[in-house]
Parts: sequence; C-alpha cells; structure tokens
Amino acid sequence: MSESLREQQYTLARHLRDPARHAPPPGIEDRRLRVYRELFFGAIESLLASGFPVIRETLGATQWQKLVRAFYAEHRSSTPLFPKIAGEFVSYVEARADDPGIAPWLSDLAHYEWIEQALYVSDAVPPPYRADGDLLSGV
Repeated sequence: MSESLREQQYTLARHLRDPARHAPPPGIEDRRLRVYRELFFGAIESLLASGFPVIRETLGATQWQKLVRAFYAEHRSSTPLFPKIAGEFVSYVEARADDPGIAPWLSDLAHYEWIEQALYVSDAVPPPYRADGDLLSGV
C-alpha cells in the first residue's frame, strides 16, 4: 500500500471518529462524508445500545450520545470484531471511572451488563447441579 493511500485512510478514519477535531481528507464533498460519519457512528451506537440498555436508559439520550461519541473518538480498540466491542466499551468506561463527568456507578453497571450479555450468548455448558452439593467444598 502506498504511503499516500495509507495517509488518506488515516485522515478519513480520524475525521470519521472525531470530525470536530480532525479535518476531512481534501476533495471529498461534505454530504458524502456525512453519510460515512452517520453510518459508522450509527453502527457503533446501535451495537452498544443493544448491549447496554440500562445505561442508555439511565443516562438519557443526550448523555448516552456524548459517552458513545467520546468512546468512538478516543478509544483505540484492540479488536475489530463487533462481538468484542462491548468489552472494549467496558474497558473505556472503567479507565474513565475517576473522570468528573462519569457517574461513580457507571463502570460497575457497564461490567454487569457486559457479563449478562456474554452469559446469554455463551455456548458453554453449565456445570451439573446437585441439590445436596456443598459449595464450600467445591461440590
């Protein structure tokens, strides 16, 4: 890949993540860029909204959008896989737990909703249940 193409891709990616701080690549109409901005952000927002419905409802539309936009602009995910984005969101929220704009309970709720979703879609077989078992002795 040529350096020119790579730089164009990075410029576009920076702009799509945070258009207020990063100029778009030259030569692309704003109406076309708006389509990409809305599609890319909409995909991430929709994915997170389905995985964190209680947070979304509790924060309200404005704060939720602000949090997701900050995540989208600031966080560099370690995976491109959509099923793992929820875990990336939890990591982001946990890393910002001390920020004044973040509710003190948000990281705990994010972790809870993430685990709940992971358990729901897991194909792991639960251990056998024994009514006479003793959890303290590992049975």
